[in-house]
Amino acid sequence: MRKGTYATTINCFDGKIQAPTRKYLKRRFRVEFVDPITEPGIEKILTDDSGNPDFEFLKRWIRDVKLKTSIVDHGSRFISIAAHHKCLGNSAGKEEKLTQLVKVRDVVRQMIKDLGLDHLDIEIVLLWINEHLLPEEVHVGADGTISCHERVLPAIMAV
Repeated sequence: MRKGTYATTINCFDGKIQAPTRKYLKRRFRVEFVDPITEPGIEKILTDDSGNPDFEFLKRWIRDVKLKTSIVDHGSRFISIAAHHKCLGNSAGKEEKLTQLVKVRDVVRQMIKDLGLDHLDIEIVLLWINEHLLPEEVHVGADGTISCHERVLPAIMAV
């Protein structure tokens, strides 16, 4: 039986972005805990369509074990997908990483559907962790342009 409220983050395993992402999600969604789903350069892995067997295995593992556990067992209804500045697992530039984030959002929505959980009201937010380790929300305009900006959140709970 679960106790507490949860969000989920899908991001790089780089330790320097874990605390800023967790802190942001706790404040943004007013949850107590954040389940991390991490791999080096995860946005690159989840958008790869080369058929790489290692990436295909990771995609299934993320969907069938990590994401499912967070949503079903912990009741997470908030998911962030984050990329960051100077990622060693994904050498792409910022603009390409932002494009990958948007694609990963579609991949995660499909994972949720594949799990039969698309009837749940799950909010997905995209984050860019900048060179100052500050999360910026990523938005896609009606014309398809991708932008990000820092969102100031009140300190509502201990992190």
